[in-house]
Amino acid sequence: MLYSSFCWHYEDIMMYSINYMHEGFGKMWYAIPPQHRTKFERVARQKLAHCAKEDSNFLLNINSMICPSYLADQGVTVYSTLQKPGEFILTFPESYHAGFSAGLNVAEAVNFAAPSWLKYAEKAMDIYLKSREKIPVFPLQWIAIENLRNSNVDLITDVHSDEYAIDESTSKSIFTVETFKKLVAFAEESIKNEILYRNIARNDFSVKLKAKTP
Repeated sequence: MLYSSFCWHYEDIMMYSINYMHEGFGKMWYAIPPQHRTKFERVARQKLAHCAKEDSNFLLNINSMICPSYLADQGVTVYSTLQKPGEFILTFPESYHAGFSAGLNVAEAVNFAAPSWLKYAEKAMDIYLKSREKIPVFPLQWIAIENLRNSNVDLITDVHSDEYAIDESTSKSIFTVETFKKLVAFAEESIKNEILYRNIARNDFSVKLKAKTP
């Protein structure tokens, strides 16, 4: 609809997204490069101090709009483009974006992941854990570990390719050697952190239980 908008946000678990417009009026997009994420968040907390006072993680709620020109005046790099029918918009991990429709249009979007996304996923999970508010849209660690447990795996030796895929007809996982190594490292780190957090919770519970025991 005319002037329907989407507030400043990056995608869930910092995934990539792709948006295709089928028909209708254009859609105005504003985007901030990943390297300016923290600067944008600092400016947003200053501009919307009343929101930050109530909830320091208010940007995770995806309900805040800030004028792009104001952000630019504060030194935040902001890019803009008008998406027209037949055009794709690709957003990158950690990149805040917002916009509005210039009228009725029909579009569709989907999130997707690439091997390069894993480092962003770890960063997003760390942010979510510290916020204690945001719940991931799917269990990232489970996906990594289940793929590694899959006995039906093909490894591609082409070092110039960075590929990951799933053959849905056979449940086969397909990786390059480098991608497989990244997944193993991620899974190992996830397991180590899980054990650490469980021990912290167990010790904390034991201390509190002893304090309450007469």
